[in-house]
Amino acid sequence: RPGETSRRLDDSRRQVQATLELQRKFLDSRSEKEILEAAMQTCGAFLGASGASFVPYDEWGQSLPALFQGKVPETALQSYAANLTAPQTRQKCKNCQVLHGKPGCALIPLETESPVSVNCFPLRSGEREVGIINFFFERENDLDAEQRAFVIESVRAAGQALENLRARDQEIAALRYLQTASAPKSDLPLLLNSLL
Repeated sequence: RPGETSRRLDDSRRQVQATLELQRKFLDSRSEKEILEAAMQTCGAFLGASGASFVPYDEWGQSLPALFQGKVPETALQSYAANLTAPQTRQKCKNCQVLHGKPGCALIPLETESPVSVNCFPLRSGEREVGIINFFFERENDLDAEQRAFVIESVRAAGQALENLRARDQEIAALRYLQTASAPKSDLPLLLNSLL
């Protein structure tokens, strides 16, 4: 079956290119938002999704923002970010065992015409789940095993990138503190006199 082999080879090439692109974006990222957007954009393009969103789980003290890009439920577009951070949405997504939704799901209001389905992937950073990344489709979409494996691994890598970014930020803060703590103390009156 030369046609089947050629298609599988093309799919493998596309997956490798998407993986390399995602890793490059993670390395270039300077914020949690950039990491999440990179995962949403790259995986969404790989899956052919019409849109993506991120629902953060922790409302206390987490800096992870609720995000959406592309085509999300149009009737709720103005208030969609607020819907993503609403406690009831967070709780429904956190407790969901299906990880695949249709209209009526907390992410797709009943009154919406598009998208038709959503696939969800929990995001872990460190030892806990910090949110869920969702991909929206304008048609019923059951991901094949390779697509699902690619997104699961990409979301896992995003969680690791978030953890690495936080560790780096903590190291930079510690270095700055050490630099200011060990800097020679100046004579404030002398400094003020020189400025005046």
